[in-house]
Amino acid sequence: MEGGVGDYQEYAASAEYLHLLSGPAWPALRPRLSAALSGVTANAGPVLELGAGTGLGTDVLLDTLGNEVLAVEPSAALRGVLLARLVDGERAGRVTVFPGGATEVPLPDRIAAVVGMHMVGHLAPPERKRLWAAVRNGSRPARPWCSTCSPRPRPSRCRSSRG
Repeated sequence: MEGGVGDYQEYAASAEYLHLLSGPAWPALRPRLSAALSGVTANAGPVLELGAGTGLGTDVLLDTLGNEVLAVEPSAALRGVLLARLVDGERAGRVTVFPGGATEVPLPDRIAAVVGMHMVGHLAPPERKRLWAAVRNGSRPARPWCSTCSPRPRPSRCRSSRG
């Protein structure tokens, strides 16, 4: 992420609506993410959540697992919603929110799982390579990595607008 977290403006125009617009996708994603993480044990370390956004995925992690969550989010507006949603209740004590991008977060020695829902496409190919290498580097054991990717648009025929 060029320029650091203070310069991240990707959601400047839509941040106030993103939580509401993202919500409808989660009833289908929730059981899939929960199932993918079913083998994760609480003593395996924190779950690294990249692109935590407003915390819809964080909710799944906290409801499904007993692990602490390291939630990484570069957008100040989205982090604000996430923090506001965590302020009340004991769940807040299980989440550390890092203000930065996926390639900027200092990684803990152990990671139980990596979750990056709706964020991989925000990284340029060199950033992805750096991130993949950093997460798998060192003595960290094998862990689940859960992410989503936007489907490729299907080609369609368009009528010419030329007269």
